[in-house]
Amino acid sequence: MAGSVAVASAVAAGVTDEGDLDRAALAAALAKAVEKVDLPTSVKIAGLADYLDASPAEGFAYTGTGGIATETVPAALFAFLRTPYDLEETVVTAVNAGGDTDSIGAIAGAVSGTFNGIGAIPARWRDNVEGSVYIESVAYRLFTLTPAFKPPKRPAW
Repeated sequence: MAGSVAVASAVAAGVTDEGDLDRAALAAALAKAVEKVDLPTSVKIAGLADYLDASPAEGFAYTGTGGIATETVPAALFAFLRTPYDLEETVVTAVNAGGDTDSIGAIAGAVSGTFNGIGAIPARWRDNVEGSVYIESVAYRLFTLTPAFKPPKRPAW
């Protein structure tokens, strides 16, 4: 549950992000969101603030990369927080972490995607995905349900 709360909170932050992310403040906010669900996970997420400029090896040694949410979620958040406005670097770092790389990469990519938008996903990654047009249409429809979506204003006349 703590992992789900952390990821959902990070995605919510990304939907409303205006490009001026305070990485340490986000780590603290995510830790606070998780605190009452699972204190050890909260402490680990809060500790990410000490690893914002660390190498991937150092950061993943701190988070762990095993197949449990108490490692995969902090590892994905670490990969994202290192390079929050570079989706490709975030995902490549995540999938090269070792351990449960598919989960770490998927979570890091989802969080980064909400901060950076579809345009940040390299075309070479999107073009060969089966059902990509449908997936993009579902993503857009989901986005229109968020508070960040602002439809164009209609003329009054």
